[in-house]
Amino acid sequence: MQMDTRASASDVSTSNLQRHADADRGDGSSIERAANLIMDLWIHWCRERRIGQATRSLALLDDHTLRDLGIPNRSEIEFTVRFCLDC
Repeated sequence: MQMDTRASASDVSTSNLQRHADADRGDGSSIERAANLIMDLWIHWCRERRIGQATRSLALLDDHTLRDLGIPNRSEIEFTVRFCLDC
């Protein structure tokens, strides 16, 4: 199982920013904007799915291993997966 979401999160952020910047300039038709919205929703769904997979994988580890990884409590697993970019 792959638990590294850092590269994909930055790629998603960059592509989303570029698309929204293009949309703000008024470039593209309404079909393109709708396609961009659908793409953004798909990207968000994929990211949430990867976060869920990583969270479930880490939840299988024992408390000592989680502490070694820098996760002091089980309640912080999802937060760490979601927001820890330099881990």
